[in-house]
Amino acid sequence: MQQIASVQILRALAALLVAYGHAVYEAGRIAGLKGGQFSAPGQYLSAVGVDLFFAISGFVMVLSSLRLYGAGDGRWQFLKRRLARIVPIYWLVTAIFLLGQALTGAAARDTVFSAGEILKSLLFIPFERADLKLIQPVYSLGWTLNYEMFFYLLFALLMAATAAATVGRVALTLIAVVIAGLVLNPTWPPLQFWSHPIVLEFVLGMGIGLLFLKGVRLSPLLGAGLALAGAMAFLAFNRDGFLPTDGWRLLAAGVPMALVLAGCALGFPGAGAARGGPLVQLGDASYALYLFHPMAIRALGLVALGKGLIGGWGLVLAALLASAAVSVMIHRLFERPLTRWLQGGR
Repeated sequence: MQQIASVQILRALAALLVAYGHAVYEAGRIAGLKGGQFSAPGQYLSAVGVDLFFAISGFVMVLSSLRLYGAGDGRWQFLKRRLARIVPIYWLVTAIFLLGQALTGAAARDTVFSAGEILKSLLFIPFERADLKLIQPVYSLGWTLNYEMFFYLLFALLMAATAAATVGRVALTLIAVVIAGLVLNPTWPPLQFWSHPIVLEFVLGMGIGLLFLKGVRLSPLLGAGLALAGAMAFLAFNRDGFLPTDGWRLLAAGVPMALVLAGCALGFPGAGAARGGPLVQLGDASYALYLFHPMAIRALGLVALGKGLIGGWGLVLAALLASAAVSVMIHRLFERPLTRWLQGGR
């Protein structure tokens, strides 16, 4: 699939949004340790980057699988490509996190993970952490990947001869899982986790992907208006500055972000129109940016605490720039060549 510049830019913005919230938190933590305080607008709304990611994921899966629908080994090829894309860098960041805990003694201060919990994390099996009382893996940011891998597995298992049939099967299955969760109120962590209405954000993205394949296009003016309407709806739904954690999140964040995606993808569908631009390149590295930004931010936080060179907005800006630089480096030197090799050079 040829890249769509506007979607790549959205991927970069989604990752930067998540990083922004963590950078502001770190700046506030450092300020508090120094006897001051720091806050910034939108800190807790920045998690909407995850909702945007989920919609984009549904969109991209529909388009990137065009040669696989109806193919004899289509299901396996899809899973192989997804596993090659997701697993190595996630396992790497989890290993670095665990090593860092061991070297700094953080494991003794915070929590000690069992071998079973580490294995479940690496295999994307949701479980409830004893320390947080939340369903999260060892490396907390991996909670989104537990949703992604569930979506990928369903997509592969239900892949049909056409994109429309595949989307229909996956959409109906996810809707059924969500309804089952609402009716049964399960306590088993995997079903409790996977039945959250947030999984329907993948369905919204797949729907936009189908529209794109059918040739639906918007004028740039209408596309920009639709994206702006989505952003304004998001702000209106979340005026208190916090994203809901229950099913309301689908309406308060998922639907508005789907509108943003639809406006950009259908209104600015040019493939590679801004190829080589900084945000497009960062979009390529958005997965690395999502996973590794906490480490870059914490490293700069230690510098700010020990040396006092940066703080407040300076720390936030420096953290975002450092996170972007580190992620692009990891993407080019590790993620991209390894993924291509594992995918057979495709």
